[in-house]
Amino acid sequence: MHYQAGKPLDSLPQLITQLVPEAWWPKLIKTGLAVTYKKGTYIIRVGERDKYVRVGLSGWSALRRGDTILGLFSVAMQTNAVGRDRSPATADLIALTEVRAILLDSDTFTDAIMASPHGLLTLLKWSQRNLDRIVEFSAYRAGCTLNFGLPALLWTLSTPMPDGRRKIPSGIPQYALAAALGASREEVNRKKKLLRDTGCLIEQGGEEYLDAMTPMLLMPIEMPGR
Repeated sequence: MHYQAGKPLDSLPQLITQLVPEAWWPKLIKTGLAVTYKKGTYIIRVGERDKYVRVGLSGWSALRRGDTILGLFSVAMQTNAVGRDRSPATADLIALTEVRAILLDSDTFTDAIMASPHGLLTLLKWSQRNLDRIVEFSAYRAGCTLNFGLPALLWTLSTPMPDGRRKIPSGIPQYALAAALGASREEVNRKKKLLRDTGCLIEQGGEEYLDAMTPMLLMPIEMPGR
């Protein structure tokens, strides 16, 4: 395993308690571990078979195949081990910062989630959302210049707010954005400054938001082959 020594669980995060029936909580706690991955370490490597469901509590990780970053993730559930086939991982998951997570026994979690139709549907929606983000990310990464790629990437990672703006998660490593876009950190910094100057990137109360009109920047994107 790639994590530092795990510690027994004394509770479950809300992300899990809203998915599975309360009767299953003690079993998940009994078989689970709280772990920490150091910055730069592998959370899982290509070809490995994993018996755990990982639930991130803090930190950032990158999904990478070869030299290509397929996606960036903050607090997210990694569902590759849900089910009993446990197919080998097809991409590396790497800690970009220190990552705190809990590991849940996959067999126990699968039984628990199957006992909750609502939880299973929610989990499928999360999985589809992550897949959609990877597809969008790969398309922008392949076909966009930095001018369009950075706002597209930030839009993909952000969360919609009631006023139409999108809240950008805090703590995204600048070098991760640069690596994902095939650019230097200096180029990313200059582009972020331009987004601020044009009102597309808004700083408020120590948080960063994208203006609701930002998608208009993405309209002229020309993909390869067009």
